[in-house]
Amino acid sequence: MIDGLCDEKDIANRFANVFQAASVPTLQRHHELESKFLARYAQYTGKVLDANVITVDIVQECIKKLQKGKAPGMDDLTSEHILFTHPMLAVHLSVLFRMLLKHNVVPGGFGYGLVIPLVKDTGGNRFVTDNIEV
Repeated sequence: MIDGLCDEKDIANRFANVFQAASVPTLQRHHELESKFLARYAQYTGKVLDANVITVDIVQECIKKLQKGKAPGMDDLTSEHILFTHPMLAVHLSVLFRMLLKHNVVPGGFGYGLVIPLVKDTGGNRFVTDNIEV
């Protein structure tokens, strides 16, 4: 039972509403964040990233730094899938990332995430959504 709800579908919908409220900003908040980003971007003085900077060696180094034992992403892939795959993957990923950068494209799937609720207060009531951290 969560928030007095017993039906699994009702509980799932309740959690969905809580997560949506935590992850979807209001239109006003969206505009605030957009303005903040644009102000920072206007002051950016760093080097423009050339797509050719993304080499196979850099991708391989990034792969080596992946932490093991983490939960899978939306695609059900874990870091171990990438760490223990054929080295040719680094070649394909470097080409993919160079093309994305060259064509200024970010696939929609890159914006998806997986939210796992954590209990805020283990001594508190575990059956209310107010006691979860999103």
